[in-house]
Amino acid sequence: MASIDTPTTQNIAGFRFSTTAGDSYWQTVTSNGSSYTVTPTSVVPDSGVHRFKIVVNSGTNVKFYIDDLLVNTMTLTLPTGSAGVFGTCCISNTAGGSAVTTMSWYNQSQWTLNY
Repeated sequence: MASIDTPTTQNIAGFRFSTTAGDSYWQTVTSNGSSYTVTPTSVVPDSGVHRFKIVVNSGTNVKFYIDDLLVNTMTLTLPTGSAGVFGTCCISNTAGGSAVTTMSWYNQSQWTLNY
């Protein structure tokens, strides 16, 4: 997702927090390369250390966890393809003090990040 709020051209499952997009809570994001779904969690970002986990069940759903608590299960716009599995984390400050924080996990696997 690398500093974008609308990942329409990527196959991803990720967490997003973007002041540019007006987020007040961590958002879960899935995209199938042509459309995307963003759904808010009830978790407010803070300065503490947290554990983020995404479990992709190919073709079925994507489960998102924060601190080992299931915060969302996505069944729409699931990532497709098998071009490899990798995770990224991006934190960007944009002009005017707005911030975009994204953590993305691509394709079919399970990833955990302590952030």
